[in-house]
Amino acid sequence: MTVSHLWYDRNSEVCHAQSIPSTHTQRTINMFTATGPRDEAFFALMRIAILCNRAEFKLAQTHIPVLRRECTGDPSEQALLRFTELMIGDVASIRKRNPKLVEIPFNSTNKFQLSIHETDDDNDEYLLVMKGAPERIVEICSTMLVGNEEIPFDESVREDFNRAYLELGGKGERVLGFADLRLNKKDFPRGFEFNIDEANNNKFFSLLNLILGKFPN
Repeated sequence: MTVSHLWYDRNSEVCHAQSIPSTHTQRTINMFTATGPRDEAFFALMRIAILCNRAEFKLAQTHIPVLRRECTGDPSEQALLRFTELMIGDVASIRKRNPKLVEIPFNSTNKFQLSIHETDDDNDEYLLVMKGAPERIVEICSTMLVGNEEIPFDESVREDFNRAYLELGGKGERVLGFADLRLNKKDFPRGFEFNIDEANNNKFFSLLNLILGKFPN
C-alpha cells in the first residue's frame, strides 16, 4: 500500500512516492527545521500523518531505500510512515521532539485514531491530532486550513470535500481524513495528566464526549 493522492488547500495532488523529486523533499524538510514562510495546511497535514501513526521502521535499515524498508503496524499507517519519511525525513526525530502523552487507537466503532502531544514549537498548548474515516472526521470540524488561513467548513467547502472523496473513492483508493486541535491551556495546562482509564479525569472525558457526541448514530 502506498500514498497516491493528497487533498488539501481544496485541491487534489498526485503524489506517487516513487516519483517524489529530491528538491521537493528538501522543501518539506525545511518546513520542520526553518522559521521562514511555509504552507501551513501542508505542514499540518504532514505533522498529523507523522504523529497520529503507530507504524515504525524496524531497526538497522537506514541503508535500505525507504520504500523497501520493513515496518511494524497497520498497512495504511506503514504507507503514511514511508511517505512522510520520503517527504520530510527523520520521522523518528520529529516524533521524539513532539512526544505522545495519550492515545486512543483506531477501532471499528469510532473509526478514528486520536493522540495528544507536546510540540516543539513556540505554542505551549497541547496538540490533539486525529485521523480516520473522512465522514467521521468532517463531522467534528468547524474550520479548514487553506494555505495559511483558517476558513469556515461551510457548504461550499463540504461540496469540494464530497467531490474529492467520491473521486478518490471511485479510484478504489482507501481515503483517510485528518484533523488537529490546540487544547485551551486554561483547561489543559502544562503538566495536565491525560489518562483515559481514570473516570475522574473530568476535563479530558468532557473533551472526548464532545468529540464523540458530534458523531451521528
